[in-house]
Amino acid sequence: MINRDLILNFTGVYDEMSFHEKADFEMLDCRNISGTAMYVDADGEDAIRKKIAPYGPGGIHFIDNGNYHYVTRFFLEKIEGPFDLLVFDHHHDDQEPMIAGLRSCGSWIRDVKEDLGDKVNSVTLCLGANEIERTGRPDPSLPIYISIDKDVLSADVVKTNWDQGDMTLPEMIDILKSEMKDRKIAGVDICGECAEKDSMFNPAEVSTNEAADKALADFFFHNLRGEKVAKKRKKKKKTALGVFFGVFFRLFAIITIVTCILGGIFLWYFYDHYIKEYDKEAKELVENSTRNDFKRVEPTYIYDVDGNVIMKLREEGDAAYLSYADIPQYAVNAFIAVEDRTFWKNPGYDIGGIVRVLFYYIRTKGVEKHGASTITQQLAKNVYLSSEVSITRKLREILISRYLAEKYSKQDIMEFYVNNIYFANQYYGLEAAAQGYFGKHAASLSLSEVAYLCAIPNRPAYYDPVKYPDHALTRRDKILGDMLEEGLISQLQYDQAVSEKINIMETSGSELKDYQATYAMDCAVRYLMKLSGFSFQYTYADSTEYENYESLYNEMYEEQKELLYSGGYKIYTTLNSVYQEELQEALDEVLSFDTEVTESTGAYALQGAVTAVDNSNGKVIAIVGGRTNPGGASNNLTLNRAFQSFRQPGSSIKPLIVYAPALENGYYPGSIVQNIDVTTAKKKGVNALTLSGTPMTMRSAVENSINGCAWQVLANISPKTGIKHITDMEYRKIVPDDYNLAASLGGLTKGVTTAEQAAGYSTLANHGSYRGQTCISSIKNADGEEIYVDSDPVQVYTSQAADTMIDIMKGVVTKGTAKKMGWYTDQTTEAAGKTGTTNGSKDGWFCGVTPYYSVAVWVGYDTPRELASLYGSSYPASIWKQCMSALIDGESTASFYLPDKMEEASLTAEKYLPGRDASEELYAGYTVGDYRNDHNIGDAVSAVLAQMGALSRLTDPNYDADIAALYSQCAASIAGVKDASYAAELQSQINTAYAVAVAKVN
Repeated sequence: MINRDLILNFTGVYDEMSFHEKADFEMLDCRNISGTAMYVDADGEDAIRKKIAPYGPGGIHFIDNGNYHYVTRFFLEKIEGPFDLLVFDHHHDDQEPMIAGLRSCGSWIRDVKEDLGDKVNSVTLCLGANEIERTGRPDPSLPIYISIDKDVLSADVVKTNWDQGDMTLPEMIDILKSEMKDRKIAGVDICGECAEKDSMFNPAEVSTNEAADKALADFFFHNLRGEKVAKKRKKKKKTALGVFFGVFFRLFAIITIVTCILGGIFLWYFYDHYIKEYDKEAKELVENSTRNDFKRVEPTYIYDVDGNVIMKLREEGDAAYLSYADIPQYAVNAFIAVEDRTFWKNPGYDIGGIVRVLFYYIRTKGVEKHGASTITQQLAKNVYLSSEVSITRKLREILISRYLAEKYSKQDIMEFYVNNIYFANQYYGLEAAAQGYFGKHAASLSLSEVAYLCAIPNRPAYYDPVKYPDHALTRRDKILGDMLEEGLISQLQYDQAVSEKINIMETSGSELKDYQATYAMDCAVRYLMKLSGFSFQYTYADSTEYENYESLYNEMYEEQKELLYSGGYKIYTTLNSVYQEELQEALDEVLSFDTEVTESTGAYALQGAVTAVDNSNGKVIAIVGGRTNPGGASNNLTLNRAFQSFRQPGSSIKPLIVYAPALENGYYPGSIVQNIDVTTAKKKGVNALTLSGTPMTMRSAVENSINGCAWQVLANISPKTGIKHITDMEYRKIVPDDYNLAASLGGLTKGVTTAEQAAGYSTLANHGSYRGQTCISSIKNADGEEIYVDSDPVQVYTSQAADTMIDIMKGVVTKGTAKKMGWYTDQTTEAAGKTGTTNGSKDGWFCGVTPYYSVAVWVGYDTPRELASLYGSSYPASIWKQCMSALIDGESTASFYLPDKMEEASLTAEKYLPGRDASEELYAGYTVGDYRNDHNIGDAVSAVLAQMGALSRLTDPNYDADIAALYSQCAASIAGVKDASYAAELQSQINTAYAVAVAKVN
């Protein structure tokens, strides 16, 4: 689009224009022309006037083109600048069309430059398509624009060339290209055959009748615009900053308008599809409500797989209902002061509070996000809604609150609120809390005690009087300060209350005492967290992110735990109470030799944990969190070590983060791995991949739990690759510091649990498919609605890697570190597993599977210490054998179904000359089997030579000795090569590699 403060000069005869030339003229958008006159050839006047007249600001006059150059110049001298100039030019002489156009441009520019100076910002030349099409332009229907700005007009190089008057066309084109290097000229490059000609650029001759030209210019000046033109305000040239802000504000205005339109559409859609429906639901819900809705605090039940009640999470009588008249006035005033100061006058919600919280939320980038919920809203959420953090939940909360405030009195709402809120430790309502924490009725509480209790519901987990009495004390003082500020208590009352000592009863609080119940509750709480939108995380950028996540996790966990206790849920599990007793008996019996008791807890010092998973569905069927206490006492069972105690796993982690991942990354059971010296490998600056050791197959390394092999294999595939598999299986406490080679031996910062390990091994048994960590089969809410859905399986390992890993671990039981367990002395069902022992024998593990079940066992002290006789193959393996035997008792003999197991024959024995019998002779006395053996040795030699080549004098202080050792290792290996020529070939390779290594300077 052309937009200029301009004099439009059109030359040529309109009636003689070609089709394309006329199209060029018609497409010229004259609505944006703000100039004062047009000079066109007299021919074709009517057609041109019809096109231009509606937009011309001062009238149109036509003259012949003979003297147009000077007439225009004199006309422009009368107009105050600066302005832009456009030339629309056609030529039909005998010269090349492009040359004619450029010549005209040159004449104009020369005149403008010499006579008008700074009055002109820029000049634009529009050359007609008819002239361009003959130069080979692909699309002749569009004009070409050449723009030249004022800076170029005043450039010395241009001035010199034009003053000489003998510029060639290529020179002219070069200057135009240079000036337009950052511009696009309708997508056309000025080139073609005309650019190759050496025509001279000679400005056209013009009239020398200067007096006549001036008179004609004066005539047009006064007749078109008169003195108004002369007095035209000089336009202020825009600066770059001005242009930027102009564009910015226009763009901002457009964005604002579009945003408002889209926002309006969204609000209309949201109202039509959600608000109306939610409003209808809220109205019906409250209309149908009765006072009993706010007295219903139902217990939650947990059931085992047979439908037997494992635990009732809340006893009858835990909550004692108070009528409004019986609620201490201090409590009413305390809640109003700290939770909802507009309570007595708001309609159930506080718009000002919502706006205020949104403002602080935005200002603090989401850090400050609490508040804005009135007492009525909190009541609506506690009774009718979940704790889901979402806009729709908040909207429903506000709508329900509105109708509650219309139906019930403020006294009713306060009564409902005080009796429904949670005071931690399974106390619901002020009366239950008063009796539980202070041993007296609410009516007998002092002002200080009331404020102390009123502090708890804000964050029951944080203000728990039993766990964190000082936290609640701090908030008590804040509440008292708010009451004083609101004039609800006097200064004297405040002073006495803040100085009063709070004494909580020692028997306050209650926790679950059953291992099955604690685990089932944990699984249910985590599922409620998921429903509430909590985003679980298993990998962290750094320790700070981990700590922040743990804090957020714990807070959300406690919130959902509170809801679980009073929500009236029915939790159905896969836990088998018969199996539970058998596993508990196995743990107690094997560890019965140690009778040391920890004085502070009354529990045995030597402890253990067991978790059993059903491989058919991936669900936990039994979980033992510790030994039965002396005398059968049930106290202190609140610590369920099976899922709450994170311990170092030792070598039991190797199949999960080292060997199964290695099988996915090019290894196979017969791969030769090196048993390097771990002590050397741990030294600063040592590359484990350059170290050599005793070569063995990977299968043998697993069976015998060789640490050096695991260390080097993980170094090869990388800790990140290996550890990713267990974070994909939701191992909870894998921190950034764990991504190192020590993890190959179980050296983890926090550790793992038997629940996690049992799930991990079950994943291997299920061909690499992870099913989750839970014992939940169903959760029904208080209305009997099913709210539980199993998570989808995740393929953590390839089926080939998982099946092969199970096959390898079968050897651990038959001839490896767990051979002494004697599994097959009593059983015929196949078993596979892995032992684990940490440094100093502080932790012992055995994790194993049968086709039916996966079981993980840990033995150790709560405070780690050495037990000389503790190994993975000792007590843990014995417990595992007894537990697994009990689980499969009555089951038919079964073997692992491993359809994707790597076939060792095709990958090792038949790697060379596949499909041929090993006894086949290739030549006299030399068989296919000999050939395969020779070349397997050759592969091992090649691997050692690669290590030799990777060594560097800069990083290896024992470089020469290490090179010599590797040489000796290779030389010894080829002694077993039967084919003399192949042995000689290998020896040559060894000698060459050694010579190169010795000659290295760095």
